[in-house]
Amino acid sequence: MHALAKGKVDQETMVVRDGQEALDFLFYEGLYSDRAIYDPQVILLDLHLPKIDGEEVLKKIRSQESTKLIPVIILTTSKDEEVIARSYNEGANKFLTKPIKLEEFNMAIQQFLTCWVKSNKFD
Repeated sequence: MHALAKGKVDQETMVVRDGQEALDFLFYEGLYSDRAIYDPQVILLDLHLPKIDGEEVLKKIRSQESTKLIPVIILTTSKDEEVIARSYNEGANKFLTKPIKLEEFNMAIQQFLTCWVKSNKFD
């Protein structure tokens, strides 16, 4: 969140804590069954989520008509080529490997914001 704020993202940012909460949010279920109807403009998805992992969340996102076109950016510590290839095959738009140091992580998020969010006009 600090890195996103530092990048001056003007859009509302929603944070969920696990894969089940992500799916509930995206598909208006559970605690989010009565939330305002709008789809995220981009999803930052960690692969290592509790309850339901990020790969399963990505598969569900891509399998549903209402979410299949939302850009999904995988944000994880994995550098495994097989994991990266699988993420792209499942429909990820971008794969960012989180650096260990906070400074490097902030820089990676800034690069993402510059190359992705700021180059696309989100209304």
